[in-house]
Amino acid sequence: MRSLRHNNHNGILLRLASAAVLAAVILSSVTLAACKKTTVTPGGSSSGDPSIDGSLSGPDGSGDGTSVGSGSHGSSGGDTGDTDDVTDGTGTETETDASDVTNDTDDVDPGTEPPETGEDTSGSGSGTTSGNVSVTTSGSGSGTTNKPPVTDPPVTNKPQPPVTNPPVTNPPQPPVTSAPTPPDPPQPPAIPTYLTVSAPGTATKQNDKAVIDYSNMTDGYVMIRYTAQTSARLKVQLNGPTTLYKYDLPVGQWVAFPLSDGDGTYKIGVYENVVDNKYATVLSVSISVTMKDQFAPFLRSNQYVNFEAAPNTINKAWELVGHEKDTLRKVEKIYTYVIRSLTYDKAKAATISAGGMTGYLPVLDSVLAEKKGICFDYAALMTGMLRCTGVPCKLVVGYADTSYHAWISVWSEKEGWIEGVIHFQGATWERMDPTFASSGNESPDIMKYIGTGSHYNAKYFY
Repeated sequence: MRSLRHNNHNGILLRLASAAVLAAVILSSVTLAACKKTTVTPGGSSSGDPSIDGSLSGPDGSGDGTSVGSGSHGSSGGDTGDTDDVTDGTGTETETDASDVTNDTDDVDPGTEPPETGEDTSGSGSGTTSGNVSVTTSGSGSGTTNKPPVTDPPVTNKPQPPVTNPPVTNPPQPPVTSAPTPPDPPQPPAIPTYLTVSAPGTATKQNDKAVIDYSNMTDGYVMIRYTAQTSARLKVQLNGPTTLYKYDLPVGQWVAFPLSDGDGTYKIGVYENVVDNKYATVLSVSISVTMKDQFAPFLRSNQYVNFEAAPNTINKAWELVGHEKDTLRKVEKIYTYVIRSLTYDKAKAATISAGGMTGYLPVLDSVLAEKKGICFDYAALMTGMLRCTGVPCKLVVGYADTSYHAWISVWSEKEGWIEGVIHFQGATWERMDPTFASSGNESPDIMKYIGTGSHYNAKYFY
């Protein structure tokens, strides 16, 4: 009996302990709910806790008598622990082992106040609440109340002003100006080049007094030298196809004589004065000539136009024409220089006319230096300048009316031989007579006299 009583006593103590624990848990929940001041509205909605959303079903016979609160922290009574004083909603007392009691209050939702049993929370009945979340009750039987879906407010982007780039404007640029083209550097002086004469001895006729070298007859000239000693006057005759030419011959020097008649047969002789106007033959030869071209005799030095012996004349001519290629431009430059630089030497002309200078031949460098002369000097100087610059030029000797006179004729690629009209007057060429044009200062009367050549009668070409 003592043992039985002891056991009963222990069972009573265990139940009292369980009841005390349950009372403490309920008291804690009520206290927290009171602090939260949760109220239930007549419409069944709970206010004061934004996590409570729903209505409770009453004991109208249509529901299961369970109202479920919604919230993010769980139920108000479902986590308080199982005790033998807890009802399951049907009035039946359930005995629970003390070992199943849970005292963990951290899982209790402090924001949910359980309604009292029998309190009408929906206006239609009473019941107890369970701790299940997000369940709503309906008045038709199931009584389940759901929290409306939580939706984020629509995201609306604030209207942005249109992005406009400022207009791109290039800063004004200075005008592009090309640097002035520098002038061409001065060209070096033109190097004089000209054709020369020689006596190579490959074709000759000679004796103990003289030598005739016709090795270069195709180039339009022959070379003659008197090798013996004499004080007598010596003469050379070239009897060509149309004209007989007579020259004086110095002693001991090679002299070039042009074959001015062009192609054909020439009889060449050397003569020595015997008495008065009589001459004896020293040496002669006959040759048949075919020249390389018609200009050959008029591009080289000869006895009348000996520019090879006049280096100053050559240099002046090349200074005047420079790198000029056009033939008529060369003619114009040299012609203009001669007629504007030289003056007529009246004293020399008077001496020659009086017989005081028999056999006079121009010395070109002397004429250039003195800047004066007779017609022969003018014509020879200009001819020598043109020939040494590559322009074919004839020194012409003849008559101007009744006066013995000298002038020139030139050849150009465009005009051929310009003999009748060679003085350039801006639009036309007239006969180029440097003596008359110079001495008359190119006056209208002189230029009219020169005219078209009607006053001129050409006899010889050198």
